[in-house]
Amino acid sequence: LPAPDYESNQGYRRAAPLGIDADYGQFFSGSRGEGTTIVDVETGWTHDHEDIRHKSLNQFVGLAGAPYPWDHGTAVLGELVGEDNASGVKGSVHQADVLMSSHLGSVANIPTAIAIAANAANPGDVVVLEVQCYSSAPSPHPCEYDAAIFATVQTATAAGKHVFAAAGNGANNLDSGAYGGLFDRNVRDSGAVMCGASDGGSLNTASFSNYGTRLDAHGWGFQV
Repeated sequence: LPAPDYESNQGYRRAAPLGIDADYGQFFSGSRGEGTTIVDVETGWTHDHEDIRHKSLNQFVGLAGAPYPWDHGTAVLGELVGEDNASGVKGSVHQADVLMSSHLGSVANIPTAIAIAANAANPGDVVVLEVQCYSSAPSPHPCEYDAAIFATVQTATAAGKHVFAAAGNGANNLDSGAYGGLFDRNVRDSGAVMCGASDGGSLNTASFSNYGTRLDAHGWGFQV
């Protein structure tokens, strides 16, 4: 049996300012994601899940290996492309196509997975970096702290690809001197949209989210 219709529980779809006003947005041409490909970087996805398989089934690029079915990547694709069929969730851009670039659970593979995703995207497409990175600086932090990853992201955005990057879940202030100004746009700017996490509909900063002037946007970190 198909899942019940959960769209009514998707508070982040509701009207602004508590949500993204998804239903209103879909009065506009292209707002369902049609003609756009989203390349997602994560550990793994249950790519044959009933709510996303119409877009995600076997759509892997890059590093070879068995897909690692994990709830986080699956949930994010549900928010994006969950099928509009009165069952399960409804994706905000449910007509977009999907590609998936896994780092296979290895931190060492993250730079490669990001580069593969950026190369797989065309101008106007979207790259989602659901990853956070670690170093001697307060961690976890956004992966573009790494110079090679920064260059990869900057090259992608300069080529017209829209990169959305996680700020990371370290409760760290990215304006801290410990980062050497690498999250200061007056020092350098990759062009990525950096997203933190908010406390659901309250719109307060989630206790675990990194924060600072480099952040451009937020998504619900609770009650999703």
